[in-house]
Amino acid sequence: MAVIDSTGFNIVLVLHLVTVVVGLGTVSLGAVFAAQARRNPGPGVRLLVETQVRMTKLAGWFVLAIPVFGFALVGMSDKVFEFSQTWIWLSLVVWVVVMGVLHGMVLASGRKLLAALDGAGPGAPPAGVAALAQRLAVGTGVLALLTVVGIVLMVWQPGA
Repeated sequence: MAVIDSTGFNIVLVLHLVTVVVGLGTVSLGAVFAAQARRNPGPGVRLLVETQVRMTKLAGWFVLAIPVFGFALVGMSDKVFEFSQTWIWLSLVVWVVVMGVLHGMVLASGRKLLAALDGAGPGAPPAGVAALAQRLAVGTGVLALLTVVGIVLMVWQPGA
């Protein structure tokens, strides 16, 4: 095991922070793509949505790794951090909600939006695109808000 400020602990901390920044940062950036798709439903919207969905799927792997490194940090902290501390278990709750929104709202809406765009004939406005784009935008906005909540928990560590 390692102790806080040891090389091993700091390496795992860096990996934890990288997964947070790359995963949640990328997913939160999806809000920009969703807003553009909603505002500009022209011919390039399919590529925009497809890029956002691919980007979110890839970022999802980083988001999945966040608690892995977080648990490792708790285990390596020599009881400085414990799962009973409010900020740690609350961060885990926020992460579970993030995963639910990511898969149940953002990726699901993105896949449905792509299917609606593919099913539309040339020149015909795809049915339900506006509603799906709105759901995608709301989902990515919620993810951005949850990212801020998680960061606040990590910085202020209530209950530490």
